[in-house]
Amino acid sequence: LAHAKPKTALPILIEMVKDPAWIVRLRAAVALGQMRNSLAIPALVLALTDPHRLVRLRAAQALVEQDENPVATFERVVETLDAYAQDAYVTAAENAGMYEALCDAIKQDRGLDESRREALLAAASFRLNAGDERKSTVSQPDVVSS
Repeated sequence: LAHAKPKTALPILIEMVKDPAWIVRLRAAVALGQMRNSLAIPALVLALTDPHRLVRLRAAQALVEQDENPVATFERVVETLDAYAQDAYVTAAENAGMYEALCDAIKQDRGLDESRREALLAAASFRLNAGDERKSTVSQPDVVSS
């Protein structure tokens, strides 16, 4: 289906992202990514919230490889309010060598107000894995131990 005409394949693949079988959802995310069609982005963002880790990772990789505005795509990811989705997207951006470009694009996007820019940069710096070497761009409150 990834090599079929988008008019035919896209609606089928979008429905396949919702299939009960994780392997079907995974293959749908991969195929949607290969299509490089902006109409696939909402389905790929949905796949980022999938309960299966591999589906999330492949959806994130597909989103990072899209030829769309990375800031707008990342905003959609952040709007899911899903920490696993955000982590998968940021990891995919890092793996593709696009993390710094994403942060630079957020900093330079004139369409963002300052609070939205800070929120996106904070989301881009957030990691689920403790001990990550990347430093957060948002100051954290001091922890006082008793």
